[in-house]
Amino acid sequence: MWVACALAAGFCVATADLFSKKALERIDPLVFTWLRIFVTFVFLAPLAVMFPAPGFSARFWQTLVILVPLELSAALLYAHALAAGELGLTVPFLSFSPLLILLVGRLLLGEVPSLGGAAGVLLVVAGAYLLNADQLHAGLAEPFRAVWRARGSRFMLLVSVIFSVTSVLGKVCIQETGPYFFAGAFDGILSLCFLPALAVRLRAGRARERSVFPWEAWPLVFWMGVFHAASTLAHFLAVREGQVSYVIALKRSSLLFAILYGWLILKERFAAGRLAGEALMAGGVWLIAGAG
Repeated sequence: MWVACALAAGFCVATADLFSKKALERIDPLVFTWLRIFVTFVFLAPLAVMFPAPGFSARFWQTLVILVPLELSAALLYAHALAAGELGLTVPFLSFSPLLILLVGRLLLGEVPSLGGAAGVLLVVAGAYLLNADQLHAGLAEPFRAVWRARGSRFMLLVSVIFSVTSVLGKVCIQETGPYFFAGAFDGILSLCFLPALAVRLRAGRARERSVFPWEAWPLVFWMGVFHAASTLAHFLAVREGQVSYVIALKRSSLLFAILYGWLILKERFAAGRLAGEALMAGGVWLIAGAG
């Protein structure tokens, strides 16, 4: 069941990213970050009421204090990455988080992946490398150098590093309160904590070339919220049963959908190397599913 939930989360997050990419053409990234969090909370809040937490341990509060600033930083970087780069060349760099999660999950949760699961995670990461295979003529390290030349890819790689920590910390909170309650409450906590930054931006009126609140973008924000809420719920259900590194690797099937969305809808370039990368990532998904 956790495999199905993780794959559903991948599809939903890629679809949310598609709507996010279109909305960020009109909305300032900081304002959009708050909207993404708040709209998701509106859809998921009933879960917190229907499935209240049995209690709040000291471990929960200690973890939450670390988790919230990291998650807010990742959310803001995520919005800037989507605004700055192509969907098919920014989102794939999230595939590095499963590799890092293997280390973080081992340290914090004592999770030890099987050989097949570890091999699957490495295939996912190798597939992301081949997404920039058209840069190989300049050297084996050129696909990595291309990351730092592209602002969107650079930001998304930082998000990947942060997610490798927050995914594990999120599982700790789920273990302490339950997946439904945490899915319903967490975005509410994030939106409240992000309000001071939002107030400063609105007061200053710094939207650069984008509008602060363009009403014509609300349909995009609405559907982004629907799919982001669905991905959040599917994610928490998956990590309740599955090992974090496996869940996140399967969730990174979103990379495949992002490449297709970028090519078919956003008219982004579709290089042959991206096809090779997709094949490796698909193989990694099968290995991870079998190991789980």
